[in-house]
Amino acid sequence: MEILREARDQIGEANAWDSIGFIHHRLGDHRRAVSCYEQAVSGYRQLRDRSSVAATLARPGEAHRVIGDHRSARRAWRHALSIMTELGHVEAADLRVRMDGLGGAPAARGGDGTGSPAPSRGSER
Repeated sequence: MEILREARDQIGEANAWDSIGFIHHRLGDHRRAVSCYEQAVSGYRQLRDRSSVAATLARPGEAHRVIGDHRSARRAWRHALSIMTELGHVEAADLRVRMDGLGGAPAARGGDGTGSPAPSRGSER
């Protein structure tokens, strides 16, 4: 990580945090995974990379789901889905299915209630 910071490679650093989070998740260290994903999201936000923010926000939701914290999982997924829907992100439909699998209120659909993406409100980045 230090090398990436010294090189001022912000995208590389955000991608590295995302990858390290994935490794921790796969190893079963879900709380550490969430921490790494949060670092990645912070980096992507600084870069104004909304697509990567949305995709990465979905990952802590899965970690929370695995440890049984469905409330935190739903919160993370709701935030990710909001951005994904706005951007027409390809992973939005899959995320809705995961959210619906948690029970409770169904995941929000697109702007017209059909599941279609809401109209874009601006640039994704």
